[in-house]
Amino acid sequence: MCAPTNAEDPRSGLPHPSTWPHRPVYLTADDRVHVSGCEAGQSLPLGTAIELKSDIFKGIFFLRLRGIKPITDAKGQAAYFDGKKRFYQLVVQGQFKEDSLTFADIVLGDVYQRRLKYVPHGRTGRLVKRFVEAISPGIIFDIFSEQPKVLAPVGGCQTLSVDFPGEEPKDFNDIGENTELLGMFSSKKQRRKILSRPTTAETYKIDTGKIYTFEAFDHTMDFASHHQRFTGGFMVDLVPSLDGQSLSLGMYTRSNLQCMCKFLIWHERAVGKCTDP
Repeated sequence: MCAPTNAEDPRSGLPHPSTWPHRPVYLTADDRVHVSGCEAGQSLPLGTAIELKSDIFKGIFFLRLRGIKPITDAKGQAAYFDGKKRFYQLVVQGQFKEDSLTFADIVLGDVYQRRLKYVPHGRTGRLVKRFVEAISPGIIFDIFSEQPKVLAPVGGCQTLSVDFPGEEPKDFNDIGENTELLGMFSSKKQRRKILSRPTTAETYKIDTGKIYTFEAFDHTMDFASHHQRFTGGFMVDLVPSLDGQSLSLGMYTRSNLQCMCKFLIWHERAVGKCTDP
């Protein structure tokens, strides 16, 4: 095991990085998410569909990281990233179990359990929060509180497909937009705009009888190195700010942050100083 050895510290349960199949990162499920055939804290594969169940969602989680070779389908991953700037591909696909939800109720992103270090607080922090939320309607940008979070409306994802069971996308190398069962949108851009604003997204109900496929990707968040990258080659190392926490990707309810799915992405630099055996 790596230091620290405090049983209350989630890092203490991680195996030594020398055993990680995707070193320098380690993917595992949050305790509130049941993964078929896996024990709590077990390493999960990148580039492979992971079956999951939680209280209000069941389906699969699929994550690719640029620069991290998957255990299977390395050619598929190489083809997916070829010619693209994005650093990751996230796919969440499945059925919701609660029939009272609308698109305004569901968000994707990160939620942390304690304060982040080295982020602006006070008046500066409030100004940053207002600015980000003003230019990105529907986003929850709160990196300054006791429970920091960055969450985006699920309807603003890059690709959305709504299908009858058995007709959902199977090939994640090329997911097509399909919203005929949800509503009429003139373009993907219009769909993202309408479903990102809570006031309009609340008119689009979630149907528990259909399969929803959400694809998200980004060219600034580099999970493989734990850096946030900006225009001009500038980047910020997130490990010091995380202060021993992992990055994560999950899906939640907006009102009370009920977890539908959450997967932790640890980096070996975040687990403390380790000595290879």
